[in-house]
Amino acid sequence: MKLSRSDQKELCNAIRSAYPTKEALEQFTYFELEESLDKIAGGNNITAIIFNLITQWAISQGKLEELIEKAYHDNEDNPELKDFYNKKIKPPPSIYNELGGDELSSERSQIISKWNELYVILNKVNDNQLITKICQETLKNSQNDFLGTCPELSNTIDLNSLKKILLTKFPKRNDDVPTIIEFAERLSRCQIEKPLSSQLEQWIQSIAQDFDLALPTYADESVRENNNNIYIYFLLITVIPKGKNKFDLESDLLSYNALTDSYQSIPKFLDCENRNLMQCDFTEIKDKVGVLVEVCQDYLQIPYRLNLELFLTYPYLGYAFEFDEIVIDQQRNSQSSLGKEYPLFVSSYDRFSNKKHYNQFLLRWRSNVQNKLKPNLAKFIESLKELESYNHQNLDELANQWEVQEIIGLKIMGCWYDEADVQQDLFYYIVKSGIPLVLWLRSNDLTDPRKQLKDLLTQPLNNWNDLFEQVWKCRKQAYKKPEKIGYHLGILADDPQRIPSHFKPLIETGK
Repeated sequence: MKLSRSDQKELCNAIRSAYPTKEALEQFTYFELEESLDKIAGGNNITAIIFNLITQWAISQGKLEELIEKAYHDNEDNPELKDFYNKKIKPPPSIYNELGGDELSSERSQIISKWNELYVILNKVNDNQLITKICQETLKNSQNDFLGTCPELSNTIDLNSLKKILLTKFPKRNDDVPTIIEFAERLSRCQIEKPLSSQLEQWIQSIAQDFDLALPTYADESVRENNNNIYIYFLLITVIPKGKNKFDLESDLLSYNALTDSYQSIPKFLDCENRNLMQCDFTEIKDKVGVLVEVCQDYLQIPYRLNLELFLTYPYLGYAFEFDEIVIDQQRNSQSSLGKEYPLFVSSYDRFSNKKHYNQFLLRWRSNVQNKLKPNLAKFIESLKELESYNHQNLDELANQWEVQEIIGLKIMGCWYDEADVQQDLFYYIVKSGIPLVLWLRSNDLTDPRKQLKDLLTQPLNNWNDLFEQVWKCRKQAYKKPEKIGYHLGILADDPQRIPSHFKPLIETGK
C-alpha cells in the first residue's frame, strides 16, 4: 500500500484526533499492535511520535494497512479515521455482477454501459490478435494458470469471448482491481490509431473516476530502463511568454517506455490542482520548477529517474538554468542546483509553436533522424557537425547551408558570444533549419574542450536518453567547478514524441 505525502499528513491528523496523548497511543500500540511505542517510534511530542510511527515503523515494516485497520476498529466512531479508512482500505463497490448475486441493479447497468462503450472502441481497433495478446498479458499479471480456465486464449478470441473472460471468469485481480481496467490500460499503450487511443484513454479515466480507482492500476515492467530496472519520467515545463518579463508555466508528466521508445502522459498529474497554470517573472522560473518537482513526486513509481525539460523561446535557450540554485526539498529547505539533482535540458518553444518551423523540424526528423539516429546513436553522436566560428551577419546563409547538408546535430565550440542578440539569432537559425540536437560550450577558456567533449560523446549510448544521462553526470561532477566542461555545457534536444499538451491542439489541428 502506498500513500502520497498529503495522504500521510491526513493519516497523521486522523490518528492524533483518535489518540491525542502519548499515554493513549501507548495503550493502542501495546494492546492492538502488540508493540512498545518507545521501541518503534520516538519523538519530542505527540505529533512527531505519530509521524515516526507511520513513516519509520508502519511504512518501512510493511504494516501500514494493519495500522490503519486496527486504529479504525479501535475508534470506529472517530470521523477522521472512519473517513480515511473508507477511502483507503474499505473495498470500493464492485463494478460487475460477479456471481449474479446481490449486486445493485444500478451497478449492473453501469458496467454494461461501460462495456458497451469499450466494445465500440475495440470493434474499431479490429485486431483480434492484438486483443488476445493484451488479454493474455493482463491475466498473466495476476493468474498463474489462466489457460486452465480460459483454454480459448490458446487461439485468437473475439470480443464476445473477451467480455466473458473479463467480466465473468476473471472479473477481479487478486488485489480486487477489475481486470477490465488493466486490460484497457495495457491496450492504450500499444500502437493503435491516435483517435482510438484518445477514446480509450478517455474511457479509462471515466471508469476510474466513477469507481474511485487510482491510475495506473498496474506497474508495467516495460516502462523501466532495460539495464537498471528504473522507471524513466519526463517533467515537461512550457514557459509561455505573456508580455515583458511575464510568463505562464504549464507542465506535463510523461513516462518513457524504453522497449518501444515511446512516451505516455500521466493523466492523474494533468488533473492535479497543484500543477495548474503558474504565473511568474523570469527570475522566479527556477523556484516554480522546484515546486512542480515536489508536486510530481506523488505520481512517480519507484525506483525512478526524473528528467526535466524546459521549453523556452529564442532569447533564453542559451541561459544556464542547469546551475541555478533552487529549493529541492521544501520540508527540509534543502537547496541545490537543477543540473546536479536532475538531468535537465532545454527545448525550443518556438519550434513547436511555429507551424513552419515545426514542419521543417518534422521533415528533418523523419527523413534523417529516424533512419540515422535510431539504429546507431553512438555513431551519430560522434559525427555531429562541429561549428567552430561564424559571422552573425551571415547566419541566414549558414542556415541555408545546414538545410542543404541535412545536418541533424551540432557541436558549437569556440564561438560563444556574450551578446544576447547574437545568441538569439544563432538559436533562431538552428530552430528554423530543423536541426534537432545541439551541444554547446558557454566558455572559450577551457583547456582542450574538444577532447573532453569527445570523451563525453563516445561513452556507450543505446538510446536518446543515454545522452541526457551522460550530460547529467558531467554536470554533477562540475557542480561549483568552473574548470570542468560540465559547468559550461548546454544541450538543446527536441523530440517530436515529447510534445507538451499546450502544443498538441496547434500541431493536430493547425490552429
